[in-house]
Amino acid sequence: MQEENIIPRGKTLRLLAEILRNSNQEVPFDVPELWYEDEKHSLTSSPSPVEVSLQKELLNACHGRRDK
Repeated sequence: MQEENIIPRGKTLRLLAEILRNSNQEVPFDVPELWYEDEKHSLTSSPSPVEVSLQKELLNACHGRRDK
């Protein structure tokens, strides 16, 4: 890839690193962290009651303003 001046995406590098590890081979590059994996895990947790209340208030304010 380096010889062809191709810059692989982070997801591609992670997949390649996983394949190398599964084959008991050394990974010769830094594996990037994917920011959206952390967000995906945080989205699965339920929001706090304060967040739910705030969301409802915001939606009501938006609907009230739209009706005027």
